[in-house]
Amino acid sequence: MAASIKPLILVCCTPIYGHLMPIRAIGKELIARGYEVTFVTESAYRKIIEEIRASLVPLSGYGDYTEAEIDERWPVRETLPKGPVQLAFDLEECFIKIHKERHPSRPIILLNEGIFYGSLPEMAGAPGLCPTAAISLGIVPLTQSSIDCLPFGLSLPPDSSPEGRERNKAMNKGIQEQLFAKAQATFLEIMETLGARREGLHDAPPSIIFSGGLPKGHRDAFSDPPAWWDETITNKSKKAVLVSQGSLAVNFSDLIVPTMIGLQDREDIIVVVALGKKGATVPEGTLVPANARVGSFVPFDDVLPHWAVFVTNGGYGAFQHGVGNVVRLVVGGTTEDKAEITARVEWVGIAVNLKTSTPTPEAVLAAVDEVISGPKYKERSLVLEAEMATFDSMENVVKNIEEVVAGEP
Repeated sequence: MAASIKPLILVCCTPIYGHLMPIRAIGKELIARGYEVTFVTESAYRKIIEEIRASLVPLSGYGDYTEAEIDERWPVRETLPKGPVQLAFDLEECFIKIHKERHPSRPIILLNEGIFYGSLPEMAGAPGLCPTAAISLGIVPLTQSSIDCLPFGLSLPPDSSPEGRERNKAMNKGIQEQLFAKAQATFLEIMETLGARREGLHDAPPSIIFSGGLPKGHRDAFSDPPAWWDETITNKSKKAVLVSQGSLAVNFSDLIVPTMIGLQDREDIIVVVALGKKGATVPEGTLVPANARVGSFVPFDDVLPHWAVFVTNGGYGAFQHGVGNVVRLVVGGTTEDKAEITARVEWVGIAVNLKTSTPTPEAVLAAVDEVISGPKYKERSLVLEAEMATFDSMENVVKNIEEVVAGEP
């Protein structure tokens, strides 16, 4: 595409760090290819947006929050049962009610993070300034209803047999009309208020394109490694276990502490704890065993090629990192989308699923031993890594931008 007709890229993203960083990497690559990129997200992320030479239009009003403020802003959330009930609350309060602003000055391609619902009115014909075209980026699991799958959030494997399809159809209808009814009603009310068309429910459309995961080498370099970094990377005599709880569900006593305790007596194992954010610390009084090393921020792609096992709460980004680096997984998460992810990675055979967010130390130890000793996990990891290597997600994004600018379907 000639530089003179490159469109403005408008990236809209939920103001949650784990959602923003993969989209930021895509924005950084587009800027390197000559595109002008503007982000719409929370003002707290201005520095990391401007670092990649993108501009920022901050969210205002209801959408002006970060994950650090979720519990304070919605205290009732923690009183709800984890799983589908809490997910329905999140959909309505944290995502559906977000608003965004627009500032088109020439042909605009909207790159919409899949869970950023603030862009949907424009996509559905709301009056006013609209982008030339929209491309949604899936940095969370696909939640689209499909006759081949059970409703999202139930953590059950797919079944596309004739009997399974009948069951899926009935359960999707029941979930949409009951558990998600309030969130759906809020969504439709806002859409209608803004003048958007009311679309009927439908199966997964043919416009879905599977593009693989975010490739290695597109994330920021690790500029300030801890003192123990070289020791763990060059370690050849011990099995290396990485444990992380991501950047949203960060009660470190849930998964990180049980992992350290469960593996503390294993002289053949070295444990690295990734707390997920610079400046993060373990709870006061936490005993860090002799075979454990704690880092506030540890870039997964720098460490996972040297690691045997990744213990994670099942965040989508962590799962993608694990697959891309052929690392066997132990997963334990039941909040947000994690229950669905942990069920899927168990189903494809690359992980032991602890099926709880708060496992015992003994359960973590048993799971780590199983994935280390069971050859099937390594074999399946190699199969998925090879499949991921066939995709070029960055090239797919650019290709689709060029196609929609040219008016191609």
